[in-house]
Amino acid sequence: MNLKAILTLIGCAVLLTVCQAQSTNQSARRYIDFFEIDRVSPATDPQTEIVKTQFRVLERPEAQADMGLSQEQIASLKIAYQAPDAKIPGLQEFIVERRASKKAGLTQEERTSRNLETSRQMGRITARYQSQELQHVLTLSQQARLRQIILQVRGPVLVVLDTNLASELGVDSHQLDEMRGVVSNSDREMIPLFQKFGRGFISGYGANETEQTRSREMNELVPHLRQMVSQRDDGILRILTAQQIEHFRNLQGKSLSIQWDAREFMRLPFEKKDS
Repeated sequence: MNLKAILTLIGCAVLLTVCQAQSTNQSARRYIDFFEIDRVSPATDPQTEIVKTQFRVLERPEAQADMGLSQEQIASLKIAYQAPDAKIPGLQEFIVERRASKKAGLTQEERTSRNLETSRQMGRITARYQSQELQHVLTLSQQARLRQIILQVRGPVLVVLDTNLASELGVDSHQLDEMRGVVSNSDREMIPLFQKFGRGFISGYGANETEQTRSREMNELVPHLRQMVSQRDDGILRILTAQQIEHFRNLQGKSLSIQWDAREFMRLPFEKKDS
């Protein structure tokens, strides 16, 4: 099973657990969801992940209505995200080039590193195409509103992931280093818990373990993870000045309530729903 498949299973497990254990979050902001799982994936870089966030938001009826998207625009966004590899400029060429340059005699560590870099670059090429298509489909005002909603959905961690946002807020290098430290320290605690979710839902049961005890253990991790992500966000905000925080809040625009359905995160954006 490849890394992306494992992460997908982890995401499904987390979200199904949340759905069972807690009521649905009405806010645009979620504290434990596929966004965080995508972010910590070693096969993903920030820009790739942010583009996926955009399309996840764009398929939500609340965002479509808020932004005034037409049915034609929605159909075009779906086509853009689901474009086959052959239609994405540069992707097939990269795959061919990567295969041609494959080296023999690599260590396991070298092969893993190469495979991860291949996945990251394929993701970058795909995300660049999807982002360009998104800009062609949306009007300037719709693009501006989408950015506001993304800032609501992802919260303060975007200041660390998006260098343009950090510059817009006037974040200096010392502040950015501090915020990266907050995220790094938080990830050291959170990533093993995400991995525990993965093992818990794709591995077999132990000798004294049942489905009920496994589910109870997973459910107990959910509020802990939510608290950790919330504390990380608070830690980032504490590094910003009052003026920077106010600017960030203003950039988020009018609050949008989104009725997130955990089952939606078991699919890729605009993927056909099960009946």
